Amino acid sequence: MLSWLRIELWSELNDNAANKSVDTITKGLSYKRPVLLSQLCIFGIILATLHLIIDAFASLYLGVLLDNLLIAVLLASYYTNEKGNFRVANILLTVSLNIILLIYGSLIPLENGLYFLLFPLAGLYFVVFDQTQQKERLSLFAITIVIFFTLHFIHALNIFTQYRIQEPDPVSYLLNFLASMFMIYFAWNFITKANYMAEKRLKSQSDKIFAQNTSLEKANKELD
Repeated sequence: MLSWLRIELWSELNDNAANKSVDTITKGLSYKRPVLLSQLCIFGIILATLHLIIDAFASLYLGVLLDNLLIAVLLASYYTNEKGNFRVANILLTVSLNIILLIYGSLIPLENGLYFLLFPLAGLYFVVFDQTQQKERLSLFAITIVIFFTLHFIHALNIFTQYRIQEPDPVSYLLNFLASMFMIYFAWNFITKANYMAEKRLKSQSDKIFAQNTSLEKANKELD
């Protein structure tokens, strides 16, 4: 039961990757990106469930509805990703998150810190999408930045004030802040592993070249 506390066990793709020969950096990252996405989905489900509990106790029924919608999107993205439809899962998750965060952020006070999640989300596009998906990266990055300024514009002009579903809540603020920190951790951990793989590959190639040069030098000396 407690094994689920280990982040590396949040995706069965880890086992699939371990059973295959990953001999290049590109192939290695192609396995790690989907694993990262599954881990983010599980983390998002945990966070959304905590928000669901808070909203349920406060009788914020629209908030409960949005929390359930977010959990459903995260579950759909997780299972789509685990089935191997990585591109579909990426787009489903990132587009849905932007829409839900825009709606949710418009209906709760800015002081609750939901906008914190937009910063790591904008950076995660460059991690979960690979180099061949540059259009998706840049498009979603631009959309997230627009949503950030849109939320501040909505609250500055007190638009949708009559539809507010929550008062300023320090617990929600803390949860959103910690969630943004964890999202940054996931991305940083991926980048660190990618650098390690690159350095390991470079060292392996360097050792091979050194061994070949040593062998050639020895052969030349024998010829002399």
